[in-house]
Amino acid sequence: MNPQDTAMYGNVAYMAKETKNYPAAIENYKKAIAMNSPESNAYYSEIFRINMEQKDTTAAIATLQQASAKYPDEAFFISNEADIYYRQGNVVKADALLDKLLAKDPKNPAYIRIKADTYFNQAFEAQETVRKLEDAKKYKEADAMLKKKSDMLGKALPLYLSLETMDPKNSEVVRMIKQVYFGLGNNEKTEEYSKKEKSLEGN
Repeated sequence: MNPQDTAMYGNVAYMAKETKNYPAAIENYKKAIAMNSPESNAYYSEIFRINMEQKDTTAAIATLQQASAKYPDEAFFISNEADIYYRQGNVVKADALLDKLLAKDPKNPAYIRIKADTYFNQAFEAQETVRKLEDAKKYKEADAMLKKKSDMLGKALPLYLSLETMDPKNSEVVRMIKQVYFGLGNNEKTEEYSKKEKSLEGN
């Protein structure tokens, strides 16, 4: 085997991952990355997924930060790091990362969508947590989660609305706005955007 063959290390890493030999997988992915493999972007993503599979968020953050240093314009790494911070309750740090991403190109609809979806997903997770807390009769904690849900939906809404302004016929964005209004309990707006969605889907 050629020790300079980065594809070889990638293949060895893949086989190790498939057999759940995660230390060997990470080691070989890192070897390929260190040799500037053209697949380094994908290898960082694989290491990150292994970190999360092992529930090692500290290692996951380190992986994402290393990847972002090498690929500063890759939204995947920044958005996933922000998502971890949100899960940890570090809203300030998460917001700063998403703002940094959007600052690269403020009118880039892909970046706006990533930021909006990240907020929406956090709201969805908060709602799921609310159900579990209410089932356990932990009403004080449930109220705190409801506030988090509303806060996240409130942050997502203007971003989705800006996307609608850019592309009024984007039915997927209209559907997300409808869901945000539903989550906020705004029945009038929910109905308005439900009609918009049906109209766009009928065209």
